[in-house]
Amino acid sequence: MTLEDVKNYLRVTYDDDDGYLTKLMQVAEEYLVAGVTNYLEKKENEHFKARSEIVKLVIIQNLYDERYMMGQPLEMNYIIRSMITQLEYGDVNV
Repeated sequence: MTLEDVKNYLRVTYDDDDGYLTKLMQVAEEYLVAGVTNYLEKKENEHFKARSEIVKLVIIQNLYDERYMMGQPLEMNYIIRSMITQLEYGDVNV
């Protein structure tokens, strides 16, 4: 996934937030590495990779949209938690 992919998904047309979005891309990847057993190994499967990239985009959007909520705990919404559970326990070939 590229920065351009993320900007297109978020409909961001300016470059001011590029550094921040790049950090969010790293955070989303690390979130899945920590939350899904054998994530890096599973990511070699194209079906799994496609699904995990959607999850990363949703995580990035959630973090980007809530960036001004400083001091308040951020909870991942039900859809994100459900998608991560599917990555963790689902069939990688689906």
